[in-house]
Amino acid sequence: MLILTLYYKMLCPYIFYFIYKAKSCKLVHIYKKASNGEIQDINAELSSLSKALNKRADLLGIHHDKKFRNLNGMKMMYQNVVYVATNGKQGLSAVSHAIYAVYDMSQKSPDVFEMLLTEFNDRYHGN
Repeated sequence: MLILTLYYKMLCPYIFYFIYKAKSCKLVHIYKKASNGEIQDINAELSSLSKALNKRADLLGIHHDKKFRNLNGMKMMYQNVVYVATNGKQGLSAVSHAIYAVYDMSQKSPDVFEMLLTEFNDRYHGN
């Protein structure tokens, strides 16, 4: 029981960020893959993320228009991740707390980060 309680306390902050800021998790993943040279076309990845977030909104019954999580917005949020990852040397500085927290999680708890990323991909990138 103690182990489950400790595990729950460790995961709680991450579950919150997954529920409310799932896009940050995917954006950090895209940044890391692009930094390693595994992604050549960042715009294609960001466009795919935009479609996934729109799919999520549809599934959750959230009314939205063409501007909701569009490619330009994804590019701006991606630059926020760049800002965090480069310690402010590059990117856009208007970074949300969620991006800082998710990036930190990706560094300190990569297994939890991967679990949340897999969950996001399974739910919203599937057919």
